[in-house]
Amino acid sequence: MDNDQNIKDIDILGFMYSDHWKQNAKTIAEIASYENSTSQECLQTVPTGNHDIKSLSWEKVLLFLNSMYAFAWPEHNAKTSSSGSPGLNEWIFTTHIQGQIFAPVLLDYLEKKKSIKSTSYFSITEYALELIHFFKIYLGIDSRSICDKELANRNILQKFIEQSYPNFIQRDLIQEIAKKLLSDEIKLQKSTHNHSSKEWTQDINHPSVNAHMNDLIRSGVKEKSVYGKYKISYAMFLFWLRTNYVQFQSTSPDDIPLSRVTEEHLLEFKQYLMRLATKGVYSKHTVSDRFYDIRFLLSNLYKLGWLPKDITLDVA
Repeated sequence: MDNDQNIKDIDILGFMYSDHWKQNAKTIAEIASYENSTSQECLQTVPTGNHDIKSLSWEKVLLFLNSMYAFAWPEHNAKTSSSGSPGLNEWIFTTHIQGQIFAPVLLDYLEKKKSIKSTSYFSITEYALELIHFFKIYLGIDSRSICDKELANRNILQKFIEQSYPNFIQRDLIQEIAKKLLSDEIKLQKSTHNHSSKEWTQDINHPSVNAHMNDLIRSGVKEKSVYGKYKISYAMFLFWLRTNYVQFQSTSPDDIPLSRVTEEHLLEFKQYLMRLATKGVYSKHTVSDRFYDIRFLLSNLYKLGWLPKDITLDVA
């Protein structure tokens, strides 16, 4: 996935930034004001209308897909648009799945599910694409190379489940993969909307991150905030890098060379946080704070001389 597509995908989710942040995207404020300024920023969603499932009509399904995912229904395809969910699901499969997914186990499953409600079907297709993308960046290979053999890797599949928080419908897809490709069932955690940050409280001792935190303290940021809230964000980013990218998997979080972190990594992390927000794992305010914490970390490390390039300049 190139940077332009990353930016497009982020915009599709409907997250917008305040004018204050846009005006300061390329000029980080004085570090002393960091604690107050970033806590006031929050990712915002655009209005998407009323999607009460009890009153869901064909027009509302299209409005939902268009507003949330920037899908444009072909105007000339009036015949399909009058055929209910099966027609819309067929269109979703043709335009959204074909050419993106090549694993037979997923294609067969999505083919069999074309008769369900369109909103549920789209949720499954999005999750299937999320699965493929996870394997793609984890293995460092093209999505065309991700077939049943790759999906049968229990270790990678388990890591994906732990990060993706599947809902009831999406869990069925995972069970289908386990049934077809694995010898026994795979562990599925219970879906929760009260996810704790405890998983990110592992102590980290990364040299450049430590230098950044010391700089924050010297500039007047409270130690409680630095070693509490901000350090959680830094730990989350480091462990996420190691979990998701093949080039960091054999490296301790404390030893990850941040000079190898690219703009694409930062954009992928932003997308990951947005998925957590849409799934209800974290609030939009929390994921906004996490992203800005990491953006400021990388920008400040450049100013301190720890990084050769400021990769945050074009990432708002």
